[in-house]
Amino acid sequence: MFMIHELGCEGSISLLGSLEQPEIKELLGWADALLLPSLSEGISNAVLEAMAAGLAVVSTRCGGMAEVIEDGVNGMLVEVGDTEAMCDYLDQLAASPDKRASMGLAAASTADERLDIGHQVQRFTQAYGLLMSAQHRP
Repeated sequence: MFMIHELGCEGSISLLGSLEQPEIKELLGWADALLLPSLSEGISNAVLEAMAAGLAVVSTRCGGMAEVIEDGVNGMLVEVGDTEAMCDYLDQLAASPDKRASMGLAAASTADERLDIGHQVQRFTQAYGLLMSAQHRP
């Protein structure tokens, strides 16, 4: 709240607090892109939800974000603290509905292929199967 007041953004920013999944999905439905300007992060659930909703993402290269965002394909990555690059990328997305759409489709595809829980379970099951079979070899 302090930073919102400090920047004079009270009329432009709303802190929504905890939301249920249907509310998040509804809010993401009106968005054009998602910005994650984090200084520190693991892999952000907000980014994963935005990607699954088909949004292009601009994120810092913090934590594990480069593991899910392929720069220039399903989103854009900038160095931590590089606010100028964040603004430039958001400007590019705002100016190009085609770029937003293609990145959003790629993001949704990434979420479906690599991040879906069913795919994760299948990969873990295969990995455990390989480990178990390796333990039984002489």
